[in-house]
Amino acid sequence: MELGYYLYCITSENIADQSEIKGIDSDYRLTGVRHEGLNAIISPISLEKYSEEKIQQRVEDLDWVKDKAKSHMDILLKVMESAQIIPFRFLTIFHKQEDITKFLKSYQEQLLSSLDYLEGKEEWSWKLYCDKKAFVADYVERKGSLTSNDSSPGANYFKRKMMKGRLQQKAEEELHQLIESIYNQLDELSIEHKLNQKLAQEITGHQEEMLLNFSLLVEAEQKERLGAYTKEINETLDRNIHVEFTGPWPAYDYCPDFDQEE
Repeated sequence: MELGYYLYCITSENIADQSEIKGIDSDYRLTGVRHEGLNAIISPISLEKYSEEKIQQRVEDLDWVKDKAKSHMDILLKVMESAQIIPFRFLTIFHKQEDITKFLKSYQEQLLSSLDYLEGKEEWSWKLYCDKKAFVADYVERKGSLTSNDSSPGANYFKRKMMKGRLQQKAEEELHQLIESIYNQLDELSIEHKLNQKLAQEITGHQEEMLLNFSLLVEAEQKERLGAYTKEINETLDRNIHVEFTGPWPAYDYCPDFDQEE
């Protein structure tokens, strides 16, 4: 059987008990390819099952992709427990182990520099959700207790309708100001931050709309402050707004996208 090699990540340290971790091809376990301070975390895979042709066929199977992508992420998170890593994309496959060594040699300086920069830092996800329709409705209800001396019911009706329109606009403006304030606060509470594409409700599984999707690169002290800030938002802001703060995750957003030859 012809074997290839699946690359998960690169670290500068040995990983304890890596041989006990099953690879994405569960017939094989993790191992490492070392070169001058770098350690590529890999596992053998069957090229019969993971040839380019086979992968092209399987990527149409969303259940297969979901299962294998989860395995990939689980392995990265396990390795992260004992070392800083540079994560690689899902389904990064080399046909020869010596090609991985060549890759390490070619990008040695960039890889070591990235590992040095990431040392002591973590990537966290910070997502803001809001039921905008309910937020606006609650705002109008709170602010819209109108009184009128008009004797004409018709005039009073149109006045209320105009006021409701203004309050709806005010609610949108307040939400925009809140988002701007949060953006500025997250800038202060992170080393780097990236505003990622908002995800559709079909993907998030939330009924509320995603308004912000940040990845944050933080140090330990900042993580604690971010956790406190997130708790404050969830406890004190409008009931129609909530935040998810999760991590740490592999630092994809803060690593170079190495153009490896597989």
